[in-house]
Amino acid sequence: SSSKLDTTLCFVDTISDGNNTDLWDSGDVGGFECYIESSTDENNQSIEAAEVYQSDNNDDNELLSISPNNNMLTIVLRDENVMKFVKYVGYNAPSSRWDITTEYDINLEHLNDDNNGEDSDDSDSDSEEDDDPMDEDEL
Repeated sequence: SSSKLDTTLCFVDTISDGNNTDLWDSGDVGGFECYIESSTDENNQSIEAAEVYQSDNNDDNELLSISPNNNMLTIVLRDENVMKFVKYVGYNAPSSRWDITTEYDINLEHLNDDNNGEDSDDSDSDSEEDDDPMDEDEL
């Protein structure tokens, strides 16, 4: 199975009007990163994140919620059946939210195959003197 490694570097204003961290942490102004379990409809089609979030019982699907903070890096490894989204930033939020994000495809089965208990010995048996391109006699 293929997993995703998400990295997000978040920037928000937490100090211009006092300490806004509590307001961001409350979730009332949005802006938080949310990871939810993907659902399927009766035709076994994947339901989009917005449809899942708007459902009445989304607490059952929510796996992780990360409040924004200034200069904060988050690294999350998620399964392919987990969706990520950022809740819209509300009008009453103390600032905008700026993100630098990356998403990497990770094949965990491939990693497990490579680490099947056999350690490779990559060390050289040569002495360090052989690695020096200049011989002492040439100096």
